[in-house]
Amino acid sequence: MTWNNTTNEDHWPWPVDYNGNPLPDAQVSTQFGNFFSEKVAAGMSSRPSYNVPNVPFSGTTINYCCKLHPKMLGQIKVTVIPSG
Repeated sequence: MTWNNTTNEDHWPWPVDYNGNPLPDAQVSTQFGNFFSEKVAAGMSSRPSYNVPNVPFSGTTINYCCKLHPKMLGQIKVTVIPSG
């Protein structure tokens, strides 16, 4: 998945803890499966794309914020698309 920044400001999707606080840099990486993207410049799309891990099950919600604007919150709701 990717983020499309249609604003005039840079944004940076970033994982949060259970209280909605941005995780420290040391706790975020592709290795941990919780690095969403590099900073997304105004008018651009995120890179690299984020591969939602296979670990969450349908109905799982992944909460995140904007690292540059921590009060901006978002959610990814995981839905499994049945094959066949």
